[in-house]
Amino acid sequence: MAGLFASDIVVVPIFFALDDVTAAIQITDHYIPLAVETRGRPLPAVFVLTKQTIIDAKARALSELRAIIQANGTPIADHALQNRVAYRDLQSGQTLYSPDQPDAKAIAESEGVFDDVLKTFTEAIRKAA
Repeated sequence: MAGLFASDIVVVPIFFALDDVTAAIQITDHYIPLAVETRGRPLPAVFVLTKQTIIDAKARALSELRAIIQANGTPIADHALQNRVAYRDLQSGQTLYSPDQPDAKAIAESEGVFDDVLKTFTEAIRKAA
């Protein structure tokens, strides 16, 4: 919670699991408004879908979770992070560019997500001005 007071934007990673969706909604519906009220300036947020697979995009069983995420009103990044080994390697201190043969798809996805986050931030700042 303390990190929200110093943040310029909140990037909420979200995975198609009920616990993840519930936690993400709690952040955007409860913690962020409290931080905005306390600090007196806007705090934009964006959902980033993570650990996505081919099945996630089409699975009917996930349609309820998709509907909950979309109904929340928090913008969802146009780009998603797929379930790739390259992202797991980041936990050991590597970057996407560290391996001898970098994963070009992972790099493109992460750049797309960065662009989405930047777009959400600039739109929120323009609205506030």
